Amino acid sequence: MDDVIERSNDEIDIGALHRRYAAERAALPAALQRSEIADENAWVEEILAGMPRWREFQNNCVPSAYNYDGHVTKSVQYNLFHPAGPLAYMDRLAKWREEGSFQGLERTYDTAGA
Repeated sequence: MDDVIERSNDEIDIGALHRRYAAERAALPAALQRSEIADENAWVEEILAGMPRWREFQNNCVPSAYNYDGHVTKSVQYNLFHPAGPLAYMDRLAKWREEGSFQGLERTYDTAGA
């Protein structure tokens, strides 16, 4: 349990670590990065697959920030958490960094100015 609490407290640091890692690895001049369409679509499908679970939580939760104070409207219905929770999401980012190929990220470089 202490590991979960410690990791939860470090979520902001993990996000900063991941962004720094990605930026450092793409530090070639004028690097442009964007996700590949197929990978974007796969990510959206993965998140949407968890929608029933989060809707059940939002419908049964007392009004709070997690369910927009009980007012889940069409404009916010797709604001979803990772289906497996924040720790699984952080583990996924760590594995992506460790693997190192940047799967799903397309990088191009502007050589006109070089």
